[in-house]
Amino acid sequence: MAITKLMNIGERKGKKNSHKGLEKALNYIVNGAKTEGGKLVGVSNILLNGGDLAQTAYDQMIETKTVIGKLRDRQGYHYIIAFPKDEGVTPQQALEIGREFCEDFLRNYESVYAVHVDKDHVHVHVVFNSVPFAGGRKYRYEDGDWAKLIQPFVNKLCRERGLSEIDVTQPGEREYNSYGAWKNDRRHPERAKRVEGSFYSYARIRADIDRCIMQASSYEEFLVLLQSEGYKVDDSRKHLRLFAPGRNRVVRAYILTPDHATYTKENIKKMIAGAYCPVDRREVLSRMYEDWNVFLRTERIKVTRTKRWNLEFAQKEEAVRMLLEKGIQNTDDAEVYLHYIEAADRELNVIRKYAKGCVDRCGVYAEEMRVIVDFVRNKECYAQGVTFDYEQRKAIEAYERLLSAGVSPVALYKMDKTAEHVMECVDAYKKKLYVDKVKMKRAEEMLAKAEKKQERLKQGEKKQERLKQGEKKQQEEKMRK
Repeated sequence: MAITKLMNIGERKGKKNSHKGLEKALNYIVNGAKTEGGKLVGVSNILLNGGDLAQTAYDQMIETKTVIGKLRDRQGYHYIIAFPKDEGVTPQQALEIGREFCEDFLRNYESVYAVHVDKDHVHVHVVFNSVPFAGGRKYRYEDGDWAKLIQPFVNKLCRERGLSEIDVTQPGEREYNSYGAWKNDRRHPERAKRVEGSFYSYARIRADIDRCIMQASSYEEFLVLLQSEGYKVDDSRKHLRLFAPGRNRVVRAYILTPDHATYTKENIKKMIAGAYCPVDRREVLSRMYEDWNVFLRTERIKVTRTKRWNLEFAQKEEAVRMLLEKGIQNTDDAEVYLHYIEAADRELNVIRKYAKGCVDRCGVYAEEMRVIVDFVRNKECYAQGVTFDYEQRKAIEAYERLLSAGVSPVALYKMDKTAEHVMECVDAYKKKLYVDKVKMKRAEEMLAKAEKKQERLKQGEKKQERLKQGEKKQQEEKMRK
């Protein structure tokens, strides 16, 4: 039963030699102490010159990357085909399996395979270039390739030699996307048991939670109802954690909605008590963008005041102005506006996260874009000659590298600048929302004090009314006497 394990060899960003990982992997697998002095080592699509095998393979792989123009990002892959110690696989059989795997499954890639016998079980290491020597797309491992392509091919090689195979659909009649998922279910077989014909998606978990909330009269009863639905519940941490049947990983309740706020413990308790007021996301976004556009068109003036009395007066003045601008008349209106600020802040976090992802994606090609932009900006300054030709050649090479990677330099430049502008606007508006939140809290305190004072005045008036009525009754009694 051969088990195939998959690893990738990435680029070492920020390092002088970004291909060190590939060289290190090749030196490791051809180690003579592990391969009977190099007898159990082979190559595919590599021309040996009688020198150091690992160095020769590494040089040819780097030369292939350079010629095709794909030196960046993923450098190679490292696969391990391991056999159990009770299978009785000989090193020669393992070497033959490694050779056929490289020559057939990796026929378009430069690869090195080696059998290690330094442990109690025989295993084959395969390291291959991520770029095909004949050109074309780089090797790309897609989610599910382990169960659909790689392990079935290894199973075929084992079956031809009378060795046992791995059933990638067991236990629980489940197909696995990766070796890690298959291995975890072997370690924890109770997690692999699935309810017949069911799958617990986020939508189903939300529906179960909503049903239990409607039936429960308290938070403790809600947890009991969830357990009766087949969930394992962990309420010992900050967020409620659920282990749904058929899911290998825990689900935190608060991430079930995009705003990451609907199913917090506090809101679930409010829902059970009937005191939760859900936020209309469309209304929040519409209101936020309208306010945002007004904010960006308004010139902001910063006023500093040194004296304390002047600062307190200015703060009260700002709070009153905000109450008038927003049309807030009582503490309930102020509470609604504070809820809107919190919802808008969460939406801004989502927008900023997306823009940050765009900036990070552009950062992968930062060096090429820097060369192109510097040449375009400074080409008028270069005198026609050696300097101009050198800078122009560098810019053309960078431009061609981007095109070979399927990237448009103009679109990449626009996306980078737009994403940076969006991040700046989001940060500025988040600061504005924070200031509004502080002002509204001050205004809420002022409204609360005013409402208390008004309540006291009403109580005083009622007391005066009762005293007058009492005096009137006493006078009427005296008149009767």
